[in-house]
Amino acid sequence: MPRRTTEKALTAVIQEAYIPGISTRSVDDLVRAIGKDGVSKSQVSQLCGEIDERVHDFLTRPIEGDWPYLWLDATYVKVRQAGRIVPVAVTIAVGVNSDGRREVLGVAIGASEAETFWLDFLCSLIGTPSSLASACARVGRPSRMDRSSSPCSVPDASA
Repeated sequence: MPRRTTEKALTAVIQEAYIPGISTRSVDDLVRAIGKDGVSKSQVSQLCGEIDERVHDFLTRPIEGDWPYLWLDATYVKVRQAGRIVPVAVTIAVGVNSDGRREVLGVAIGASEAETFWLDFLCSLIGTPSSLASACARVGRPSRMDRSSSPCSVPDASA
């Protein structure tokens, strides 16, 4: 196997092990178990920093084109914050464009699925140059919400 392919595979193994919270010491043990020299904490951090860059690029990319259908969902996962394990809401927006192609349009993490969190999430999607705003409008808003105080402009679904 060429050296570059081996390095890519090793990087993927380290990143996959680190993401679910395996300690850097355990990652080092894993690397040694597959017959390679160990890996330092700084090397693991650097490799996992590359994941952060890719995620940032994905989340900040422009969403272009027409997305007439939008599905929203959330689930709760436990994460470590300030030394404690706490549940957080992970939300996802999946759109289908006018050609029928499905794509993840956005992902966000919040303390709960409170109305303000959903609104912020939708506003972050609407801020993109697309017809996604009309799809978001079809989701509708609770009637008790004061549209004049909204941090973003969502067309009225009944219009």
